[in-house]
Amino acid sequence: MFGSETADVELFLKIAKLIKENKAEYNKLVKKYLKEKGNSFPRATNLALQELSGENISLPNDILGLEYVKTIVEENLDIKPIAIKRTVGFHAEKPNESFASATYLRKAISENQDVSKYTPVQLKKLKRKRLIENTYPKFQKIIKNSTPEQLRKYKMISEGIENLFIKNIDKPNYEEFIASCVSKRYTASRIKRTYLFVLLKIKK
Repeated sequence: MFGSETADVELFLKIAKLIKENKAEYNKLVKKYLKEKGNSFPRATNLALQELSGENISLPNDILGLEYVKTIVEENLDIKPIAIKRTVGFHAEKPNESFASATYLRKAISENQDVSKYTPVQLKKLKRKRLIENTYPKFQKIIKNSTPEQLRKYKMISEGIENLFIKNIDKPNYEEFIASCVSKRYTASRIKRTYLFVLLKIKK
């Protein structure tokens, strides 16, 4: 289950199957658009998708939702994707009656505000520790003990990201590592997702 601006699961499934059946052509198109000056990875994948399918998936949560569905289709997972139409903008600074954006929730939690109304679990019962930051030593160990060829076997590692990770792996913490890897070509969201794939050892 995921939030999406369009919440069109059938469209996502159609596109995911098309990409799977035309993987080589799709990857070739992505590389072509990445080489064009000024294109970030999300922009390049969207342009490749438009050329391949005629569909335009450009809104942030639609892009993320499509990635979830692509993984389900590529891995033949026994999972039925369900999309919920987003009624609050991803970066909205104010919630509506029942929903809040990720931006609002992060800000509220950092200010010790009660966000239980907008969450499926009672966050106040959870220990206040930043779990993702605690995974960084393990991630460092994986990168340091792997060759570029081994890293390229992980999902979303391509276009030189393995070398970028190796170059910046001595940064002292998670936040600095992510910041050092972000560029016009590699967005923070892509770096963070790739980090998780490596950490969880999810391969292509």
